[in-house]
Amino acid sequence: LDDTSALASYHLLPSARADLLLQLNRRQEARAEFERAAPLTRNEVERRHLLDLAETCADPAKHPGQLPSSRTAREQ
Repeated sequence: LDDTSALASYHLLPSARADLLLQLNRRQEARAEFERAAPLTRNEVERRHLLDLAETCADPAKHPGQLPSSRTAREQ
């Protein structure tokens, strides 16, 4: 999907990838995807949220409880 020119500037693609990586506890890769998604959105609130998620991936102790759980709804 990354090679599709129509999706090259679509911020939700790296955002979704980041979320999936986060659920796999691959925080550094998730952080990179959140950082890649942030400048692609024109919405400043969304941009700030993506950057906050990226920062939290780097240091979850800074913002405990803000990262999505890797547990599925069935497990909860």
